[in-house]
Amino acid sequence: MAEKLGFYFDQTLCTGCKACSVACKDKHDHAVGISWRRVA
Repeated sequence: MAEKLGFYFDQTLCTGCKACSVACKDKHDHAVGISWRRVA
């Protein structure tokens, strides 16, 4: 079975800066433009 990644966050503290998406892409070496999950 393939490993599934995920994260928890408190939506009440979200300012919409998308730093969590940037950090995830940096950590996993994803190319620019690839978006696995939409964070609103």
